[in-house]
Amino acid sequence: MLPDQTEGQEVMPTNMQSQFDNILVAIVDTKTALQQVIGAVSVGLGLLRPEHQKMEERMQETERSLADIRPAQEAMMQQVAELIDRVLRLEHRAEDTEGSNIRNNIRVVGLPEGRGNDQSGNRHHETTQHRSGTDVGGSATDSEADRNDPENDGLPVISP
Repeated sequence: MLPDQTEGQEVMPTNMQSQFDNILVAIVDTKTALQQVIGAVSVGLGLLRPEHQKMEERMQETERSLADIRPAQEAMMQQVAELIDRVLRLEHRAEDTEGSNIRNNIRVVGLPEGRGNDQSGNRHHETTQHRSGTDVGGSATDSEADRNDPENDGLPVISP
């Protein structure tokens, strides 16, 4: 046996021993640094945990509110669609009515403005002269006088 060797163990050269010692010191330093980082992260997580729980509660509350609102929102969307359809139908009806009013236009002549209505709501006036200046006596009906009017455009005339 060699003097540096003990039974069952091999002797390592001293330069290898110092390299292993350096590696062992580096491992211990890394372990200490990692433990410090883990401690700091644990403290940070401990601080974040209550905030996370608050956010979780707020999310659940929001989801419940949305679930409560959703049926009302769907009903309102249906109502809006129905109202849009109704508005379109009413616009079409108004256009048709306007078109028929233009086609069936009538001309009302001889009703003086500023006079009162009788009990039935009909407007009336007493006259003894037609607008042409001729004395017709009594109550004139504009349709009779307009038959000979050269400005008559052929539209039906409503007389009072």
